[in-house]
Amino acid sequence: MKLHKCIYLIVVLSALIILGCGCKAGNDYKRSIYNDNSKIAEDADRYYFKFSSFNPEDKSVSIKFDDFIGMHTIWLVSAAEDGKLTVNYDSEIKEGKFKVVYVSPDKTVTDIFEGENSGSTIIEVPKGKGKIKIIGLDAEGSVDISLAMEGRISVTKP
Repeated sequence: MKLHKCIYLIVVLSALIILGCGCKAGNDYKRSIYNDNSKIAEDADRYYFKFSSFNPEDKSVSIKFDDFIGMHTIWLVSAAEDGKLTVNYDSEIKEGKFKVVYVSPDKTVTDIFEGENSGSTIIEVPKGKGKIKIIGLDAEGSVDISLAMEGRISVTKP
């Protein structure tokens, strides 16, 4: 009977250790995204929010977040021809690092803004499909973003 309890205990502890390592490894990868454009350009999103309030509309979004790690696509950008996209933003970052980027059809990453900031940025959008993503590294704060398009550009939620 003691042998069964001992084996059971070893199996349970091994499972907990493996699960704990898996979570840490996933968060380590998410933490490595912030300064790595090749990871930011990937199609799959990888992110964690301890808390988030996400209120998307067609061409605007308000997001509040706590302990945001990784990258999250907020819009898919489709351009039938070259055009321009004006991104208006107002962010308040209390902790960590935060930025918004545009990923072009050829996977080039363009920073729109970083940190606590307000203003607007005009992006040259080439024909094809791109993305607008938020990137965080232990970030806490809020951001309001709105878009204006020039040319045959459309944006949709992912």
